[in-house]
Amino acid sequence: MWTMTVMHSEDVLLENIFVSSRSKNGNPARNTDGADTIASNHITFRGWEVENGDDSIALKANSTNILMENMVFRRGQGITMGSIGQYNGIYEYIENVVARNITCIGTRYVARIKTWTGIQKGYPPNGGGGGTGVVRNI
Repeated sequence: MWTMTVMHSEDVLLENIFVSSRSKNGNPARNTDGADTIASNHITFRGWEVENGDDSIALKANSTNILMENMVFRRGQGITMGSIGQYNGIYEYIENVVARNITCIGTRYVARIKTWTGIQKGYPPNGGGGGTGVVRNI
């Protein structure tokens, strides 16, 4: 599961943290996010090193004023913003994100925005969420 979740938090500094969540069998490790933010404001990630098989840092619903700096990501999927629109009828947002001095080594992406478009399938949704939202000032 996710390594760390910052939820319903404000004015948090997370500094000089090493995360290693790797698979030993050659298949990518799943659900090994280095850290996730949910409904949080003014969060700073500084001096992290993340080696994993999923999102290095994931900014999820209603995360604002996020700073990531002096980070190294190995393998994994880099910075992910979302999933936006995952839940039917829910409006979600991610705003005011700064990433600087980020080194990605063998990651699938550097950064991406992940949305769940289309009709909801199951709960929690696994493809198609039916919600809406915005990602801005990145």
